Amino acid sequence: MAVLVPGHRARTLAAMPPEDRRTTVLDTAAHALGAAAHHPVDWHEKAWQEDPHVGGGHSALPRVGALATFTAPPTPAGRVHWAGTETTRTWTGYLEGAVESGLRAAAKC
Repeated sequence: MAVLVPGHRARTLAAMPPEDRRTTVLDTAAHALGAAAHHPVDWHEKAWQEDPHVGGGHSALPRVGALATFTAPPTPAGRVHWAGTETTRTWTGYLEGAVESGLRAAAKC
């Protein structure tokens, strides 16, 4: 399971001690998914606001509206088909976009 916490909620979590942050996220997940969510196999945090390369967002884009220039998936280069969350028409920057893009590329191979 991956969890993305945006905006002011991310800032609220960032101000908490690590164990409180983990408990808050797992309690919320357990509320939605059931008690098993309290026991993840692994745990990793990424504080996007602290990453100097993306400017605080989970998806780095050069400017607002930049994705509007993409009207079609990238053209294949021979047998190489491009896929990735940045090459999808919907859910750009999210896992759903990566899956959609991968399915599109696989269907063309």
